[in-house]
Amino acid sequence: MADVSDKPWFVRNPAITSQEESNLIVQFNSRQGALLAVDDLVGRVVETLESLDELDNTVIVFTSDHGYFLGQHRLSLKGYAYEEAARIPLHIPYPGQAAENVEQLVLNTDLAPTILAMAAMPANRSMDERSLLPLIEGVDPPVWRKLFLMELTWYQPAG
Repeated sequence: MADVSDKPWFVRNPAITSQEESNLIVQFNSRQGALLAVDDLVGRVVETLESLDELDNTVIVFTSDHGYFLGQHRLSLKGYAYEEAARIPLHIPYPGQAAENVEQLVLNTDLAPTILAMAAMPANRSMDERSLLPLIEGVDPPVWRKLFLMELTWYQPAG
């Protein structure tokens, strides 16, 4: 068994049991089934937009909440400050732009200024976040964030 003595208290707890592992597998499979329904829905929306000749005037944003741990780091549920929770999927197919991955750190709080920029709408207040539109358009901004703060507060029982 792995030595986890240098890890936070919630990782040092006993390893996931075989019953918990079975439950996590069921949860994973259930989520995969639910995702198939989302895929079908998105397909119908895209087909409808194509039939109305509106797909080139539409931006669809695919993203997620921070995911559940399914046994990684001996954890289940969510809310732990590990790489798997910090990296969430984000895909924004943008009309006229080839799909590509970007290396810059982006945050979900960047979505509001991005959507406003795509709609050519001004923000009605100051925003600390950044529009991702330059990145989507393949422009490498001269200044971009290098880090961000990810906080986690857990109650640690005494003893």
